[in-house]
Amino acid sequence: MYITIGRDPKSNIVITGQDTVSFNHATIEYTGGSYLFIDDSSNGTLVNGQKLHHSSCPIRPGDVIMLAGVYQLKWELILNEVNGGQQQKPIDRPTQMMNNGYDIPQQRYQAPQPQYQPQYQQQPQYQQPQYQPQPAAPTPAASNTPAVSERELNKWNWGAFLLGWLWGVFNNVYWMLIALIPIPIIALIVNIIAGIKGTRQAWDNGKWRDEEFEAFAKKQRGWAIAGFIVLGVSLLSTIILWSAIVGIIAALL
Repeated sequence: MYITIGRDPKSNIVITGQDTVSFNHATIEYTGGSYLFIDDSSNGTLVNGQKLHHSSCPIRPGDVIMLAGVYQLKWELILNEVNGGQQQKPIDRPTQMMNNGYDIPQQRYQAPQPQYQPQYQQQPQYQQPQYQPQPAAPTPAASNTPAVSERELNKWNWGAFLLGWLWGVFNNVYWMLIALIPIPIIALIVNIIAGIKGTRQAWDNGKWRDEEFEAFAKKQRGWAIAGFIVLGVSLLSTIILWSAIVGIIAALL
């Protein structure tokens, strides 16, 4: 079975009030008692401190799952979906981090108890076993990369609106080539849709990483400036052309 997670109201587990959690953030595949976490989000997921971004990994009850690195997904919600609506508490087990980022049960140490010996026999001297403490697992360094906000990716894109299909070719949004059809209304509709959805599609199609968001935003600002320059030149050329036409007509009259 598949358990969908995200801000989409149709998800099995709906996350509200978290802009950094994607609309369709992740899917958990449950097969024969095993769980596979599949991340499809913009900001990724931390599983026991290890980041997943457009990838998958096996998980087990008790693992710490942080959506977008800020929202902890409760195992009660996952087990509730697996059990068809019946609440079940997750397994409470101490964990020890391994090199691959996942955890294994840590067995509790119990010292062997000396056997009772009759008083007339000499009792062997009990030696306390030497317990070797295991080194603590290093805490993963916190990421200094800010989570990409959904608001930023849903902003109006002036570069896509003003430059149309040319912007689409250089940002991997090839459906905008429809604007080349010699029907003006089609080009206008394509440019309006690109202005609304262009930022999100350029981010997804370009496979940008979270830490590259500043470079992505700078690139889009450059396209917007280029679009306004082209618009200004076009308006100035039009004004000069019409002024010349009016001057010629006035001279002929």
